[in-house]
Formats: sequence, C-alpha cells, structure tokens
Amino acid sequence: MEEVDKKKHGTAWFIGTWALVLGFVVFMVVLAIVAARQDFQMVEEDYYARELEYQTRIDKLNLTDSLGLSPRVSVTGDGDLLEILFPVDSTVTAVTGTVLFYRPSSSERDRTQPLTTDRDGRQTIDVSDLISGLWRVKIDFSVNNHDLYHEDQFILAR
Repeated sequence: MEEVDKKKHGTAWFIGTWALVLGFVVFMVVLAIVAARQDFQMVEEDYYARELEYQTRIDKLNLTDSLGLSPRVSVTGDGDLLEILFPVDSTVTAVTGTVLFYRPSSSERDRTQPLTTDRDGRQTIDVSDLISGLWRVKIDFSVNNHDLYHEDQFILAR
C-alpha cells in the first residue's frame, strides 16, 4: 500500500512540474506575440540626423538668451489661440522663421507654419485644430542676421 502512495505522489510531482513548464512556455509565447504587435514610434523619423544638429540648436538657444530675444509664448482665449510675442526695440528689424508645433506622443500631429510677426513683434496662431494635451513649440527664427532658436511648451485642456 505504501508503495502505491509513493508512485501516486511521484506521478503528481511529475505532472505538476510539466504543467508548470508548459504554462511558462505558453506565457512566453503569448508575451512575444503581444510585444511583436505593438506599434513603436520613434519621436522623430530622422532621429540620428537631428541628433547631429543638436549642438547647433544649443548654440542658437544660448545666443537667443544672451541677446535677450527669447519670445514669450502663451495660450489665450479659450485655448484656441497661441500668442508669440518677441521683445522688439529700435535695433530689431524683421523677425522671420518657422514655428513647429511638436507633439511628443504622436509625430503625425506635428505641424509647421511660417513665422510672420506684426510691427509689435507679435504673432497669433489659431490652434483650435490641435488636440488636447502637451505640445512643444519650436521656434527657429532670424533677427538682424542672427540665427536663433527658442523652445517652449504648453498644455491644451479642452
């Protein structure tokens, strides 16, 4: 009788061990399938080329700060307008460049538009078509033959 109990006990351990191994294998296969179906987007398509331009951007940013030409970026109204205000004085002539609305979570939503300020150094941009959430504004501009750069962020809550 004792011998029969040992066989049953040994068989139970054998079946239990194989069930555990088989369960682990099934779990790993399911995990691999789920991971393979995920959509991984890089923040920027040309990430490596942009990385090489990074020092140039830092130099432009430092020059912008040292010249005191950093614009003020603010959301006005009901979150439908973005105002960019440049400090202007008698030495500042025209401000030209581009404004990039950068969505960190989805590159398909990025939008670029030309920078065209009025004589007071102000540009108002309609952002009613942008979705709610975090946006970065990357302003690449030129003033008095100086290439400058400013980056700011805002959150649209609608």
